Amino acid sequence: MVGTLRANRRGNPRDVISKKLKKGELFAQQSSSNIVVMKWRDKRDIYLITTKHTDETIEIRRKTGDIIKKPLAVEDYNIGKSFIDRSDQMASYSSPLKRSIKWYRKVAFDILLSTSVVNALSLYKSVNMNNITITRFKEEIIKPLLFKPTVPSLPGTPISHKLVSCGNLKKRMCQKCYSRLSSEFGRKVAQNRTRKILTRCEGCNIFICRDCFIKFHKSSL
Repeated sequence: MVGTLRANRRGNPRDVISKKLKKGELFAQQSSSNIVVMKWRDKRDIYLITTKHTDETIEIRRKTGDIIKKPLAVEDYNIGKSFIDRSDQMASYSSPLKRSIKWYRKVAFDILLSTSVVNALSLYKSVNMNNITITRFKEEIIKPLLFKPTVPSLPGTPISHKLVSCGNLKKRMCQKCYSRLSSEFGRKVAQNRTRKILTRCEGCNIFICRDCFIKFHKSSL
């Protein structure tokens, strides 16, 4: 871990914070748990905390051509920060986050819809060598979620509608006649007017008169 540090943070080593440095000078202290806090003077004082570096310095050539000594921790931090800045920039394209969303939901959405997508795009590019944009990549992810393939339904067993006699069973009301009369005149009238029959539809398994059977099953006759 490596990152910048504010000088006024509680627990900072006083010797490091109060040390007066000239440009290019470095001062560092290491704790018993191998945490290093350092101060480096460039154009201003820079404070860093790291768990993986010492006070090692490297030579860097600036754009002006000048060669300077720079802490390795600072160089690694700048490299890592450039990747984070690039990731944040890519995640901001077509971002679903809105100001009205509560902060904890923003964190969840940012991890799910931004950071994870940027990481997936980086892996995709490393394998496929495809220079696809982040917006196009998101569209390709969404497509399978929106358009599910339709699975053709299997043909079912055709139902055989056949009017059969119930023999010696007690006569029952035709259910179609009862339903029609009930909707027109009410249940009491329907109970008195509905004819009672001994026939039923074998396919529908309901008691039905011949006239209603012919009317409702013309296509299957």
